[in-house]
Amino acid sequence: MPDPTPPATPPRPPPLTLRYANRAQQEVVKLETWPGGLRITLPKRVLRFLAPTVITLDAQTLRLKNVPYATGDTRHGSVDVDRPRAAVYEMKYVGHSGNLFIKAHGYEFVDCRPHRDSKVVEWVAQQLNDALGLGGPVSGEGPA
Repeated sequence: MPDPTPPATPPRPPPLTLRYANRAQQEVVKLETWPGGLRITLPKRVLRFLAPTVITLDAQTLRLKNVPYATGDTRHGSVDVDRPRAAVYEMKYVGHSGNLFIKAHGYEFVDCRPHRDSKVVEWVAQQLNDALGLGGPVSGEGPA
């Protein structure tokens, strides 16, 4: 007598998940902290081919990787900036432009816009200011 149950079908593999297929996932800002340092990863900007902006502060260096120019125009690329942690003396969020402004002794200032949302840039400035122990407000009207 034949078995009345149909043969079991093999399990299907899970569907392919694309890394940035979900727009909500693309907007996640990641903050990692450790004693004396932090790493902030900001989502990709307008074009999907640009790498995310990564800001890392460790015991020796403040490193900004893939940071778009201050104009926020991603068509012209991005820059990587390294500054010695001990040289950084001012970190400001410039409200009227939405830019992050960083001053370090012996180096040119950095004027960049790591994210299109000005509230995120202000939060980044506050996180870096606190981690560097600079104190004082992060909001300002521009370079002095």
